[in-house]
Amino acid sequence: MAICRRKFIKNVGATVMLIPLATSPWSFFSIEELNEPLEVHLFSKHLHFINVKEAAQISKELGFSGLDLTERPKGHVLPENVETNLPKAIPDIKVVGSSCERITLPLMT
Repeated sequence: MAICRRKFIKNVGATVMLIPLATSPWSFFSIEELNEPLEVHLFSKHLHFINVKEAAQISKELGFSGLDLTERPKGHVLPENVETNLPKAIPDIKVVGSSCERITLPLMT
């Protein structure tokens, strides 16, 4: 189907007139948000061979904001012991000056 030149110019003109009214993807971010430091937490699975306190210390030394604990078999917090081990792990992380704001759980199928 061929489009006539007059209709094409009319459609392009209408589109160009609407461009200033379209929102920019950057408008979702405020200036304050862009100046705040990005918080990145180290996934503790990569340090499963050491205890929670040492993992938190290493994540802090590497410049991470905190530690993302794993609740999984062979993880820092075992699923069957989460009620006892998680409350013990948080103070160990905080004592080295790190934080734990995230916990990753295994995908349930």
